[in-house]
Amino acid sequence: MATKAKDQLERSDDPETTAIIYEGATIRQLAIMFKMDNKVVMQKCSSLVPVGSRRGTAVYSIPEAAAR
Repeated sequence: MATKAKDQLERSDDPETTAIIYEGATIRQLAIMFKMDNKVVMQKCSSLVPVGSRRGTAVYSIPEAAAR
């Protein structure tokens, strides 16, 4: 049982996590990742060009957002 839990922690093959890692994150997701308020993240990322959209919401490159 412990091995299964360990494997789940090491693998991130669920669709939402995969989308965030490879396609980008929304402002809300970035705020959660960086433990910041949504408004602060919005200000910091205001000049970033979204890399795409997911369900009608803009997504941003995580490395580009992190540099801000």
